[in-house]
Amino acid sequence: LLDATVAALTGRFTVAHIVAALEPAGIPCAPVTPIAALPTEANLTHRGSIALAKNPLTGAEVPIVARWMLDRAWGTGRPDTATPDTLPLAGVRVIEIGQYTTAPLATRHLAALGAEVLKIEPPAGDPTRFWAPNQDGQSFFFALNNTGKRSLVLDLRAKPDLDQLRALLADADVLIENLKPGSLARLGLGAAALKDLNPALLYCAVSGFGEKSAYPGRPAFDTVVQAMCGIMDSCRADNIPFKTGISICDIAGGLAGMVAVMAGLASGGGEIDVSMQDVGAWLTHWEWNAPSNTPHVVPTADGYSVAEPGGAAPVRQVAAVLIEAASTGMLADGTDSSGRSWPILRSPMRLSRTQPILGAPIGPLGEAQDEPWRTI
Repeated sequence: LLDATVAALTGRFTVAHIVAALEPAGIPCAPVTPIAALPTEANLTHRGSIALAKNPLTGAEVPIVARWMLDRAWGTGRPDTATPDTLPLAGVRVIEIGQYTTAPLATRHLAALGAEVLKIEPPAGDPTRFWAPNQDGQSFFFALNNTGKRSLVLDLRAKPDLDQLRALLADADVLIENLKPGSLARLGLGAAALKDLNPALLYCAVSGFGEKSAYPGRPAFDTVVQAMCGIMDSCRADNIPFKTGISICDIAGGLAGMVAVMAGLASGGGEIDVSMQDVGAWLTHWEWNAPSNTPHVVPTADGYSVAEPGGAAPVRQVAAVLIEAASTGMLADGTDSSGRSWPILRSPMRLSRTQPILGAPIGPLGEAQDEPWRTI
């Protein structure tokens, strides 16, 4: 009923009118960008994310992905202390100022590889901490996405707490955040200030359209980015564009941030600017210059099957995948610092010599408030 009511309203206006009405109110919104239009999309062009290359068979110029992150390294040379007998990121200290999915997912994987991760939360907590379903007021989603970390509450509008953050950053190896671009700069912690504070600090910012953007200040959530990177154009039913069932740009953006941090640590620090739109466009680039085979989903007596040239496979329900994950050990139980038990997922990374650890679920808001973080 709600969808029909909204559709009846929006159908009276152009896309440009709706975007112009919603953006000033701070409501993330975007037109659905066709894949064919990506090479001229304003922000991808502004960031240099798409280049032209010559097709060696036809000689025609075709669009390709140029890059999905900007890395302006200032380089300081961080000694490599890892050995085959330790986790790859043992001894690495990470400060996360994140919420929702991208930065928290990146640091969750860094924690699984041995990093010490301190999650900075505002006094009200990360908004996802309270999502349903929950246990004693804390979200299962939040626990899954913040395994292996500790929570520290700082009100960055208050000078004493901002000074405490400066002290933490002066002694850290990595800062990763997914705040609205410019938020830290307004607090006096822009890239140049961070470099002065700690020349060895690796600073990674993940946002919808990047720090260097044709859309400065534009808010973005996963659905908006999916609309503007070609993903919704490639996910259609009856020619109507849809978002994917999972928040794929959030997830891919977080994984890109994790990979970027690993690369940055290996190269000796720097500043990394990850745009979820860049990453989403990279996910669609196989569709740019040649049409793909469209799979066919057909009903069966007990569900659905997907068929494409070369074979077919059942469409599995999420519950069935979860049961399999439990049987293979991918799904496990963990206990947080207050004694509560949570279902958590093991890292999907499989390293031959240094297996990722299964960290404890994050505990109550501000659990690490009294711990001497700078001396650990």
